[in-house]
Amino acid sequence: SKVSLSIFRFLWVEFQLHDVCEPESDQGIKQVLQNLPQSLGETYDRLLGKIEGAERQSMILRMFKWIACAKQPLHVDEVREGIAFTLDDKKWDQDKIPTNFKRLVRACANLVVVDDETEIVQFAHFTVQQYLLKPRGSGFHFTTEDASNMAGDICLAYLNFSDFETQITEYKANMNTDMVA
Repeated sequence: SKVSLSIFRFLWVEFQLHDVCEPESDQGIKQVLQNLPQSLGETYDRLLGKIEGAERQSMILRMFKWIACAKQPLHVDEVREGIAFTLDDKKWDQDKIPTNFKRLVRACANLVVVDDETEIVQFAHFTVQQYLLKPRGSGFHFTTEDASNMAGDICLAYLNFSDFETQITEYKANMNTDMVA
């Protein structure tokens, strides 16, 4: 449709402007202008290529997967906790939850946005999800099945955290004491 095509063009231009504004010198600007991506897919490739650090890349990939497979919009707090834990975790640990979620969203190079009022996290445009779901061999691409499996695995691991066993045991112990008295 015409609306979708114009939104696509606007988004592509917006990302191009971000690239042009990034360099610190006129020489850098000229270099960016000579190497602008020719498509939105190439633009996404370039943006994802700028994400540095293994922990950050891993969290961002989990965030992409959570957003892609969510059946309803996700709140910032849900995403923060969802991306914090992996299958290796055995207990809930506050220190694993990202402290500066806005910085993590900025690291996504504007591919993910957070609504200021509702704090809902979503892809900047439906083409972001389409791009991430295309098989390309990059570390950020995945299938819908991969995303759903990750979410299911994390939910099961989360429910098996040792913290929950301890709380349930303590609660039952307190109930039995109260009933005897």
